[in-house]
Amino acid sequence: MESPRSNRTVDAPQAPNRRSKLFVVAMCLMWLFGMTTSAGGCSNVSFLRGSHELPDTIQRLLDEADAASAEEKQGATGTKTEGTPAVSAPFAVGVARPIVRASLVREQARLTAMGEVQHRAFPIALAQVILGLLLVLAASAMLNRKAGWRSFAVQVIAANAALAIVAFVVLAPVRYAMANAVATELVFAPEAEAPPETRDAALESRRAEVAATELQLLVAQLALFGFAAYVLLRPRTVAYFASAAAAAALESDSDEP
Repeated sequence: MESPRSNRTVDAPQAPNRRSKLFVVAMCLMWLFGMTTSAGGCSNVSFLRGSHELPDTIQRLLDEADAASAEEKQGATGTKTEGTPAVSAPFAVGVARPIVRASLVREQARLTAMGEVQHRAFPIALAQVILGLLLVLAASAMLNRKAGWRSFAVQVIAANAALAIVAFVVLAPVRYAMANAVATELVFAPEAEAPPETRDAALESRRAEVAATELQLLVAQLALFGFAAYVLLRPRTVAYFASAAAAAALESDSDEP
């Protein structure tokens, strides 16, 4: 005949004591996303408050890229214009490549457009700093098995998803300026071989491609947030944190005199 104690041991539910790999991956992604969002928000806030460090850096890189491109052309033709600075650094030559240069032009257009809609961009940038840091804090708490933080983490993830949607809608002029700048750079680059009569159609096609890329990026962000929320709400995760809460309560009771 089994004792009541042994029966309780057999009937007790077995809560998971180890984190699932899916949980670890989701929280690490949230931590990285929070760090990236807060860093980008800080950069935007600094620019919108009058800092010219980032625009000056981009312009310097573009100037170096132009000088490197001019030197390559002069080397190919065997000519050298007096007064042209010698730019032989591999980095400058790499920046002169169309795709790399287009990314710099895109960032330059983004900053210019954000300055024109500062009344919209500044609150978004400030919210990115705050919610990004909260996401880092929540993900760190989840990885450290803080049982009482799970619902908070879900709310922070939802808030970041809402911010991504709001930023996409509110900053539409910024996205249009970036798409137009990149399309113009790629279509009218010296390396482009399209004849003049087809460049207008190519320009519209490039704009549509860049705009579609921005939309795909938003969908990817929302999918990432949905994945993280699902991981936190799945039964195994709930049981994992319930086990953590029970262990913490038991440890607290044992510490009492």
